[in-house]
Amino acid sequence: MDNQLLPANFQDKLPAYRVEPEEAQALLIEYGAPFTEAGEILSTYETIKVTDEDDKATMKLAREKRLELRKVRVSVENKRKELKADIVKRGHAIDGVARFVKEVIAPAEEYLQLQEDYAKIREAQRKADRIAKRTEALSPYPVSPAHYDLEGMSDEDFDALVISLENERQARIAAEAKAKAEAEARAEAERIEQERIRAENARLKAEAEAERAKREELERAERERKAAEEAEKRQAEETARAERLAPDRDKLLRFGRALETIRTEKLPTVTSEEAAAVVAQIDRELVKLQALVTDAATRL
Repeated sequence: MDNQLLPANFQDKLPAYRVEPEEAQALLIEYGAPFTEAGEILSTYETIKVTDEDDKATMKLAREKRLELRKVRVSVENKRKELKADIVKRGHAIDGVARFVKEVIAPAEEYLQLQEDYAKIREAQRKADRIAKRTEALSPYPVSPAHYDLEGMSDEDFDALVISLENERQARIAAEAKAKAEAEARAEAERIEQERIRAENARLKAEAEAERAKREELERAERERKAAEEAEKRQAEETARAERLAPDRDKLLRFGRALETIRTEKLPTVTSEEAAAVVAQIDRELVKLQALVTDAATRL
């Protein structure tokens, strides 16, 4: 293909458009437009320059070249629409083929892939089932399945592991049950002992209360007995004293009455004031003496 069909400025833009020169040349041929003439016009149109209003020839030449370019542009635009319509139809066809590949061929390919990998899939499923089953078997025990090679462990080794874990679990359950029973037994024994202590304390308290009441009753009876004895003794002593002092008391009482007789009958009658004062003084002293003697005799 002759690159002269491509305008120079169009050739410069091909890298930006990501179009190879050969592809652009084929498109220009397919467009069928007079690109050679357009190229010539595009390369020389800037030389057409009107400098005077009377330069009719140059203005006419500019019109002719513009119309030629317009004809090329319109032709290219119409062809673009025609070619773009074909491209859209082709794109739909390509999409249809792609959908066919995706919707029909791809599922068939996937199916055949499954048949091809049947043994691998079954083996992977068996491994997954084995791991899930063994993980479930270890769930009752306080261990992490990640600590064991559940996939590679033989059935004999895994069964032995489960038996060992179960034995440990049963031993732990038995130890916990024993510890619980012992704790309950200790608690019951402690409760019984506390109850015995409370009962014993209550009995001792009751006995102490009874003993205290008995002691207090004996002490009260003893106090009353002693008080009665003391009262009887005092009474006997008072009686003996009264009997012993009775003669003297009678004598003192008679002496008191005698003083009364002296005071009322035996005092001399005097005429002088001085003597009367003395007699009055004697009378007062006799009253005091009589009261003293009577009081003393009464207390005997």
